[in-house]
Amino acid sequence: MKKWMIVPVILLAISGFLFIACPSAPEGAPSRIASDIQFDINGVYEYVFDDITIEKDKVYEVIINVKEVDDILAGCHFQGQLLYTLGGKKYLLAASQNAIPTNIADFGTKYRLTFTGWDFGTGNDSEDDPTKMQKGGYELPPAAVTSTPAGAVQYLKLTVKTPKWYVMGLPWDEQEVNSANAQDTPTINEGVDYYVGDAEGAGFTGDIKVRVKPDYNFIPGDFVSVTNPDAAWKGNIEDAEFQKLKDAPEDSVLRVSVTVVVTQGKAEPGWGVVEFGVTREYKRRGQNISIPVTIPRVWKNQQVTISTIPLSFYADILISDIVSYALKDDPDATLVFCNPYNGASVTGLQIFTPVSTDLPPEVQDMLVWYNKLMSGDLETLQALADKIKDLLH
Repeated sequence: MKKWMIVPVILLAISGFLFIACPSAPEGAPSRIASDIQFDINGVYEYVFDDITIEKDKVYEVIINVKEVDDILAGCHFQGQLLYTLGGKKYLLAASQNAIPTNIADFGTKYRLTFTGWDFGTGNDSEDDPTKMQKGGYELPPAAVTSTPAGAVQYLKLTVKTPKWYVMGLPWDEQEVNSANAQDTPTINEGVDYYVGDAEGAGFTGDIKVRVKPDYNFIPGDFVSVTNPDAAWKGNIEDAEFQKLKDAPEDSVLRVSVTVVVTQGKAEPGWGVVEFGVTREYKRRGQNISIPVTIPRVWKNQQVTISTIPLSFYADILISDIVSYALKDDPDATLVFCNPYNGASVTGLQIFTPVSTDLPPEVQDMLVWYNKLMSGDLETLQALADKIKDLLH
């Protein structure tokens, strides 16, 4: 054999050996993408940010821009928590919040989490509970601290929960079982067992941004109706009514007015009660891919608690999110469903458009008042009552 032929033959032999010696992935194992962001065995990823400083009582928005996602995460849920580290200790900046949309889609889309600095949760969701603090390995900021201290490292703890809202990579007998949520099963989850670490290393391509939440003032616009609704207003927004959503200016919201009895184990604060989306041929691991409306934890400056008295509230959801979901599978789609559940009823749908900065200051002030009145702001209501009294006298 000629010398120049020896090297290729050796390389061919080695490659053949490697092909035989290295087993392929098990049949049916979910494929993985080349992720920008990967989660550990417990579904956790820590995103450090330093372009803004978290302050007490200010409202912040985290935008998770997912371009492509590992299929194994579809039907799971994003949950976030804001913290900082200083001197080897962890401190809580804002309690856990669920992303909107709540369920992770099997396609690229945006997810948003809203936090208020020094909001540590209420009731069962309170994260200033000593047991939860010990388990989470964090402390509360010292009483005198009202913003992230100089030299501290701020981060978003982004967690993926299983489709049934349990901890990734933790055996079932070690989970804190919620009586309202059954155990995840490989049968429903397309062969995936999240409790043994099947999702370790899964992730998505895209980016994360933390910003001060824009404080828009809105102009009330068109009302939106549902075709042939039932008593709870379940039905489709279609044709001309759907076109209203498509024609809404950028950053417009759909104000969804809801009435629900806040009930333990059925419709608790933070739980979803209305969803907007499209009917797909399948659900991902038992989950609809939709835009939800959730029961607020605080409404009109009062903590929302379990009660037999119906709660009436409204939520603003970005119209662009609703429309993008509707058009994802069909660019010519002409409808989106409105689905109240958990005993809730929709009492109204109205488009609100951000105020133009070109409006005269007095008009902008009037709109600020209008929106505060609509949200039930107690100080504004009292100020209005005082003005009426002055006019009457």
